[in-house]
Amino acid sequence: MRLQTYFPDTGTSPFFCMPLAAGWYRNEPDHSEHRAPHAVLGSHLHIVLSGKGTLVNHGVTYPLKAGDAFLWASHLEQRYSSDRVDPWEVLWVHFHGERVMELLAETGFLNPIVWHLRSREGLEAAMKALIEEGQKLGPSDDVRLSCLFYEILTLFMAQAIPYEQDPEQGALQRVTQLLPAMREAAAEPFVLEEWAARAGISPSYFCRVFRRITGMRPNDHIRRHRLQRAKKMLLEQPACPVSRIAKEVGYPADS
Repeated sequence: MRLQTYFPDTGTSPFFCMPLAAGWYRNEPDHSEHRAPHAVLGSHLHIVLSGKGTLVNHGVTYPLKAGDAFLWASHLEQRYSSDRVDPWEVLWVHFHGERVMELLAETGFLNPIVWHLRSREGLEAAMKALIEEGQKLGPSDDVRLSCLFYEILTLFMAQAIPYEQDPEQGALQRVTQLLPAMREAAAEPFVLEEWAARAGISPSYFCRVFRRITGMRPNDHIRRHRLQRAKKMLLEQPACPVSRIAKEVGYPADS
């Protein structure tokens, strides 16, 4: 059984998070995916209801069973498959939202990828409700879709515990904890060595861990936050000179 539904993506959603598609697969031994980084729009969450499957990440194979879950950001290579003898039953949802990915990164939910759920009952019901909403005739209400997915996200975050200890977990946690401070200091000159020292690792290792968490280089992350703040100031203060806004968000006057 392959039950799946797709939601319209206008590309201009004002909501914190929005589902792009959702599905429920059962008794599908050929279910297998291998996607290159950025091959699909949005990230996705899968939870295993029964049966078995495997996931491969950074060359490590993880056997999955009922009660396991995986949350994969679009910037990573994605490789997973159902067991052919005991095929898994899975619920999944693809989603997007720039701010929701920032939240997941800053709270450590993008690393590790594989999780175990203390309880999946509420999460299972919420994901099935989203699929049911997509099966209805007529256009879906964007507000309801966003709320349904936000419920899924919060239930997952409340119930998920790491599948196993990642060998880089200490560095991942320290860099993740720095993300809010980096955002607050985005208007100041970015000095890689200082942030790496705060994380207790070398600059090159900091860049590698940072890219694993966010999918981008530290400088690109800072630049994005500067542009976001500049856009917000332009909307809120249309009479403010562009040169002043540029200076306040961190760009020198002659740039």
